[in-house]
Amino acid sequence: MRVDATTDAPLDTPADTIAIGVFADEGIAHDPPGAPLQALVDSGEARREHGKLAVAHVEGRRFVLVGLGDRAAFDPERARTAAAAVVKRAREVSTGTLCWEVPHHVSDAVVAGLVEGTVLAAYRFDRYRKGGDGEAEGQGRLEALLVSSHHDVSVTVAEAAVVAEAQNRVRDLQ
Repeated sequence: MRVDATTDAPLDTPADTIAIGVFADEGIAHDPPGAPLQALVDSGEARREHGKLAVAHVEGRRFVLVGLGDRAAFDPERARTAAAAVVKRAREVSTGTLCWEVPHHVSDAVVAGLVEGTVLAAYRFDRYRKGGDGEAEGQGRLEALLVSSHHDVSVTVAEAAVVAEAQNRVRDLQ
């Protein structure tokens, strides 16, 4: 999987799916015009509890909203589990390129958690599967991850990608 960081807004990236985390008692920072994503949260269709997911289509893009729970309790491990939940849904809808919008005011360790959780959850050992691509029926292969942040997180993203890919290579050896 290709993993890159960008300071471009998620809608300015080539991603077909954009993941946005929603903290309890906070709104969506960069909602498209008309606030359609906030409307999903306000209606209860998208929930703020950790790991809860909702999918929406806005401006020709697919959005996966994931509840992150309380900001004070959000740490790298919770970031990994939220990312894994997003990957599962992204694969169900045949996402090729996923863009994570990094929540405002989180540490680099949390950014690393989002990357690691995404790369680890996207792993599939398919060397011996019939058909060559090894993907389950009806599920696509996640080809790329973009991490969109207001500040440069490229070093953190690159290091986290190396760590997660190394873990995946160890899984291959097992």
